[in-house]
Amino acid sequence: YKADFENWEGSIVIFAADDALLNKLESIRNSIPAGATLAVDDDFELMRNLLADVEEAGTMELPFVLLTDEEGRISYISSGYKIGIAGQLIKRIHNK
Repeated sequence: YKADFENWEGSIVIFAADDALLNKLESIRNSIPAGATLAVDDDFELMRNLLADVEEAGTMELPFVLLTDEEGRISYISSGYKIGIAGQLIKRIHNK
């Protein structure tokens, strides 16, 4: 799915819980889509600010995935580990 994400015109931000996890992500950078931004959000403050007005945010468990459209509107939220999340995101991207 890496090529699908790289061909998509949207942005990908991956939040890590701490610097150690961020360093692990940096070590596998070649398997992460080019242009993805990696950031630390150890207490979920950034995500809480992003989701202040979103009712379905619910519990925030890692990994936490948000998909937004070109205007920044949230179109998909996933919290916690889910098998096949990359495929689900690609389907959302192509179905707009």
